[in-house]
Amino acid sequence: TATLTITQPIGTVTVSYEDSTCENAGHPTYYDFDGKYYVDYELTIEISNLESWLADGGGGYIAPLGHDYIYFEGYYKCSRCDFEEEYEDCNHVDENHDGVCDNCGAYEYLDYDETSKSFIKKFIKANVVDENTKEFKQGFNVVTENVTISDRIVALGEVHLILCDGAKLTASKGITVKNGNSLTIYGQTSGTGELIANANTFYSGIGGDNGAVDGFITDNGNSGDITINGGKIRAQGAFCAAGIGGGLYGECGLVTINGGDVI
Repeated sequence: TATLTITQPIGTVTVSYEDSTCENAGHPTYYDFDGKYYVDYELTIEISNLESWLADGGGGYIAPLGHDYIYFEGYYKCSRCDFEEEYEDCNHVDENHDGVCDNCGAYEYLDYDETSKSFIKKFIKANVVDENTKEFKQGFNVVTENVTISDRIVALGEVHLILCDGAKLTASKGITVKNGNSLTIYGQTSGTGELIANANTFYSGIGGDNGAVDGFITDNGNSGDITINGGKIRAQGAFCAAGIGGGLYGECGLVTINGGDVI
């Protein structure tokens, strides 16, 4: 059995696989937290008897075929197993001026340098966001075209989001960035990439969720740190919630706007 430790807002979760890689499908995957076992990442479906569950084939919850890449600067790893590999950087060339390196396929983004108080063009490989995206993966994610996501998106871990020039992400129910997580948003050279984040009542556009559950005040409304370095950002919270920041009864994490057009 292979294991991988993941830090979530509720604490540390150990993910276990019956095989050490994701290249062989058919191996049950389960989540171990606080002495209990679950079949899903959100820890909502508990496994009452792990031994019987494994013997029964895991009820269809199996490690998907192929690695699930999470991109960082200089390396990528799989969120489902212990695979990790460095990738060679290159002398990035973008002769087509489309925001993508002609040699390696990495995406351009403008990062803010605190020392020089200026923006620096960089390139990085990233996970592409599409209409089926429910979670922003830790590491780099990129919006390359017009995409509408009807469910509320959850940012897990230290999340970076690149808005490509000419692309627009509409998050119809907003983006959750709970306390302990972070979201940094980047634009490209022209800064025309857009993010529109709306929300349901008591939820922020980008940040905390509804802080009231069954009549009790919880920490669900607290938001993590949010940094905007570029792009056109339109974030609108619903009743009693911020556009960017806390949800109902929630505290706001650190919000930093270095650039972009933010409303």
